[in-house]
Amino acid sequence: MKKTVSVALMAVFALSLSFIGCKKYQEGPGISLSSKKGRVAAVWKVSESYNDGALDTCTSDCAASRAASSMEYTKDGKYTSTSVWVTNGAASPAVVTTGNWELSTDKMSIMINPDADSPDEGYYWNEYILKLKGKEMWVGIPTEKGADPKDYTVYIAE
Repeated sequence: MKKTVSVALMAVFALSLSFIGCKKYQEGPGISLSSKKGRVAAVWKVSESYNDGALDTCTSDCAASRAASSMEYTKDGKYTSTSVWVTNGAASPAVVTTGNWELSTDKMSIMINPDADSPDEGYYWNEYILKLKGKEMWVGIPTEKGADPKDYTVYIAE
């Protein structure tokens, strides 16, 4: 009986050690049962953004622009961005960019490749992931691995 308890305790200890250091992104989560691609695949809206660690102030026009704009990543690797700018209460026509997306090999960045006929044609970019948890994603401004988490945008999935 003592041997069975000892073996069980050793197994629990070994399992707990395997979870140490599982945190992939700087801001979490520590562990997730959903795939990273599955967590990215959603329709996202900007919630807030930070520069040098300070929350950007957002006017009513800014808030209206954020509410009318979205990004969608699908599980099959398609990307659609709808941008609307509001100035003095008047909304611009929506600008829609389509393309493809994929996670980088290390799964730390979202790599976006706009379609040839999109407004962003020829402009490829990466969004460095700081947090990818449930319905919340934080992405840093395009930078190298180890992005400074003081500059990032917080997205909330619809």
